[in-house]
Amino acid sequence: MTSTTGIMGDPSKRYLWAVAVSGDVWPNYRIPVSFGHPFITSPTPYPPYRWGIFLVEAVPAQLFGVGDAGVTEAWPSEFDKLPNHPVTAFVQPSPTPRLAPIAVGIQQPLATSAVMKLSAEVRRIDRIEAKLMTWREYLASGDPGAYKPATADDSAPVWIVAVAGEIVPQFGHGVTFNWGVFEIDGTDGGITSLTARNDGPWPALLDALPDHPAAAP
Repeated sequence: MTSTTGIMGDPSKRYLWAVAVSGDVWPNYRIPVSFGHPFITSPTPYPPYRWGIFLVEAVPAQLFGVGDAGVTEAWPSEFDKLPNHPVTAFVQPSPTPRLAPIAVGIQQPLATSAVMKLSAEVRRIDRIEAKLMTWREYLASGDPGAYKPATADDSAPVWIVAVAGEIVPQFGHGVTFNWGVFEIDGTDGGITSLTARNDGPWPALLDALPDHPAAAP
């Protein structure tokens, strides 16, 4: 379509009906228009468009906006170029269940600060994020760097803190890595392990990990 329509969110997950209308079209709802006092309706001073393409959200079936409009007599050629998918029955999406809060000994700011204070190993921070989960959930990620201390209970909390920037761990003997993942014991705040790699600018495993809310202290 020749004009631009802004769509918030992921446009690949929103479905629209494009409805083309030919005739006398006022896509900006400019008829009737009130002028002066008292307010009485009078014909709009603007000439009508000859066609318009209206966008209607398939869910929840309401007008979204006007995609395009024109004053030529010809049918809008861009409408014929649009795809037309077959209609299927609507299935209500299942809401994502909210994760249960986990009781912790330290809150997220302290877990993040513990990593930021490691100036010898964390030389530069471009991005830092923390997620809260149980040791069992972290090990279930299948990442080869996931490690649980032998004394830690599977249901105990752990903060997984990912950092992108310049990571120089002691085991690297001076080698700089793009990112590191720190395991912070959610009970006492101890740093139990560090994984550092150069496969990409950010650890992809973090996006797949759960993130429980921390129970209020």
